[in-house]
Amino acid sequence: MTHSLLPKLAGIVILLFVAGRSIASDSFPIEIEQALIHHQIAQKNVSLVVQALDESEARLSLNPDTLRNPASLAKLITSWVALKRLGPSYKWKTEFYAAGEIKDGILHGDLVVKGYGDPYLTNQDLWSILGKLSRNGLKRITGRLLLDDTYFITDEIDPYAFDGDGTHIYNNLPNALTLNFNALDLTFSAKKTNTQITANFWPPIENIKLNNSVKLINGPCTRKMPDIKIDSITIENKTHLKARGEMPLSCKEYSVSRNLMSREHYFFNNFKMIWNQWGAQIDGDVGRTILAKEHTLLYSHDSQSLADIITAMNKWSNNQMARSLIYTLGVSPDGAHATRARGIKVINEELDSYNIPKTALTIINGSGLSRNVRASGNSITQVLRAAWNDKNSSEFVSSLSIVGYDGTAAKRSLSATSKTTMRVKTGSLDDVSAIAGYIHQGNKVFTVVCIVNSPIVNEGIGKKFENEVLNWASRLR
Repeated sequence: MTHSLLPKLAGIVILLFVAGRSIASDSFPIEIEQALIHHQIAQKNVSLVVQALDESEARLSLNPDTLRNPASLAKLITSWVALKRLGPSYKWKTEFYAAGEIKDGILHGDLVVKGYGDPYLTNQDLWSILGKLSRNGLKRITGRLLLDDTYFITDEIDPYAFDGDGTHIYNNLPNALTLNFNALDLTFSAKKTNTQITANFWPPIENIKLNNSVKLINGPCTRKMPDIKIDSITIENKTHLKARGEMPLSCKEYSVSRNLMSREHYFFNNFKMIWNQWGAQIDGDVGRTILAKEHTLLYSHDSQSLADIITAMNKWSNNQMARSLIYTLGVSPDGAHATRARGIKVINEELDSYNIPKTALTIINGSGLSRNVRASGNSITQVLRAAWNDKNSSEFVSSLSIVGYDGTAAKRSLSATSKTTMRVKTGSLDDVSAIAGYIHQGNKVFTVVCIVNSPIVNEGIGKKFENEVLNWASRLR
């Protein structure tokens, strides 16, 4: 008797689920409807818009004007406006000044570094810069390294505000002078021949001491394993790290990037390490300053182009890059400083010029890392269509991940034919999963926007549903 009731009960559950979703029309694709039922995602929690670029009506439209959290789809708006306002060849400067007299290769005073918001300043850049200073004759700095990051007037001060873990690189706050995203890369290795976990870090800064007490255990390598916590404290320019937790032998190797040092100490220790490698020395430590007129410019470094920056930003969904872009868009008329509020104002002006209502797009910090960012499926579609028709469309489109090939969409496996190319931006937060971009099918190009706000949708269900949407859209002609 019990077994005979199961099919009936299952049917009732499905009917209730579908009824709760109130399908808008009989033309709703059966594949999408079945995918929603299979993944137990209610229609009311989904926005879908699929539209050909040469057509005025959408092929698929579900809750297109409902405001939802789009997560990192917000980066589409940031990069589009940046390309329009700044141009793809835009570059950021980082300047090096002498605060004192240079005589016989010795700077009798401080070296001042002024940042203007380069989102991708790395040790490789610093190696090149310091090499040029060394080859130009500078061999010793008797004073300190003084950093000026005042170009950004930041109003975001707590990296722990979003989810309570400010050491994660995705929580990095924007800053006008940041090196390597202020990241320490830690690698933990487990081998059968060892009874302990070995740990290493990069960059190999000499003033870091790592105390590794991670325990080697048996068991599977899962989403929650390894479970490693890293504590840090800096005293007199010496950073003490303590790694604790557990790591199964089956995990073999585990790598994390964390923000564990102040920007000043991180920059200084990398500077000193590279400066010494060039056979030069600095006698003092690190501090902060504001550039003065009497300081003498020694070298001005140009960043990578904006086109290259947004490619790294969009393909790998780099939050700090996007948050820095907002400030760069918000440079004051006199060029003296930049603010987030002014950057958001510039974005809203651009949206207005395309008749995209501000009520349909709420930008908080440019990255999408916020519980308050909002967008509709139609507004994202409008941005994609506007970007496609812009003179900088090639740079914008090429900045997106190619599905199954690179970036955050590299591991997506779809059933589309080899003639179909999909370039997308993905987004994910707790209870949020989203994807948007372009599908090239023969001579036809479609924009696709899928935003799901639903419990635990970010734990894999959302990606599976999005993949089914992409598969369906790839068959359109």
